[in-house]
Amino acid sequence: MSSLVARIPLTTLMLPAAALVYTLFVVLGFELIGWQNEVLIFLLGGSGTFLFVLIYWLGLWGRHVNWAGGRRWKTILLGGAAIGFTIPIAAVFGFIIELSFGIFIGSLVAILVWLIGTTLIWKETSVERADRLRSRIGTNAIVCPSCGYNLTGLRESSCPECGAKFTLDQLFAGQPHQEAAQLAAPEMPPGSTVSPEAQCPSTPSG
Repeated sequence: MSSLVARIPLTTLMLPAAALVYTLFVVLGFELIGWQNEVLIFLLGGSGTFLFVLIYWLGLWGRHVNWAGGRRWKTILLGGAAIGFTIPIAAVFGFIIELSFGIFIGSLVAILVWLIGTTLIWKETSVERADRLRSRIGTNAIVCPSCGYNLTGLRESSCPECGAKFTLDQLFAGQPHQEAAQLAAPEMPPGSTVSPEAQCPSTPSG
């Protein structure tokens, strides 16, 4: 089983595990602190659950994230923003209903903000994916300019991964870290094969 396949069920188990952690915090809080400190118990439960989700999520995906491009600082700021969202939401629901319920809703929102935000921040760009594929299959591989899918050897003029269509000129010009002038090529005739050995046609001297 690949590491990616193994992480998928672990991802789906995170939210049920978080619900269990929250329940344990609340039950233990009522047993140890007492019902008279309900707000404190819900605050500890929400904080502990958010910390659990943060550590779980980082442990599950952190090693596979490309931390270049300011992703580390963006992730730190996102964690602070997720916690910051809890305060006004708890205050609003606390005013409308009761504070303990507001803290519960605020904790849920903080977790959702963290999960959605990290998904967007950690998503690799097409250039990063192309570089990753090149590191595995060689620097001469031809990849889709839109999604980074390896197109070497394909005969179609579209990407089977994302469906993007392009001419051979557009394909070669979109290769990362390559000069478009070096990669310019004539229109790909029907039935031809995209090859990493494709070269620019030489210009006859005048």
